[in-house]
Amino acid sequence: MRSTFWLFLIVELDMSKFSEAMRIYESLRVDRVCGVLTRALPSMQKRRAESKLYNAWREASINAQVWAMETRRSPKEST
Repeated sequence: MRSTFWLFLIVELDMSKFSEAMRIYESLRVDRVCGVLTRALPSMQKRRAESKLYNAWREASINAQVWAMETRRSPKEST
């Protein structure tokens, strides 16, 4: 009986409002992330200013993330 219930949910999935749901999700996510960053950023900046070792580690970490995710600045942004 339980597998029939899940099959019913999958078959009846309505994607007509998916884009609206994603828009709402993004608006909630952005607010939440901004709140977290607002609290975390000052302490991170303080650590970077006070510690050359932390600053070097953080720069290496950022460079590794950029390399791993293949994110690059566009030519327009780098000027």
